[in-house]
Amino acid sequence: MSDAFTRDGWVISPETVRSRLEKGDASMVLLDCRTQPEFDMGHLPGAVHLPMQELSLRQDELDGLQDRDVVIYCRTGRRSRIVARYLTLRGFPCVVSLDGGLQVWSEKIDPSFPWE
Repeated sequence: MSDAFTRDGWVISPETVRSRLEKGDASMVLLDCRTQPEFDMGHLPGAVHLPMQELSLRQDELDGLQDRDVVIYCRTGRRSRIVARYLTLRGFPCVVSLDGGLQVWSEKIDPSFPWE
């Protein structure tokens, strides 16, 4: 886990994620676990898209990310917490959920972000 990867249980704050994005932190990867239509409405820059419903079938697409700080997000944080726990049980040491999901991202970071 990188020194910049601060976590509180299974969550990371939107402010911390924004700060790391602004710094161009290459050790962090964003994983969007929403459905394709949700992803198409809008997503965070550079996010990898892997819907929660397809995770067990497509987990091999995450090969090579075990040494990265994986920040998982969805609309409200519910699905992303489930995915964070799933990946942790499968050997990913540095995974967290974006606290409050894109709903809180929209409230605290970017009010123009289409989270609904």
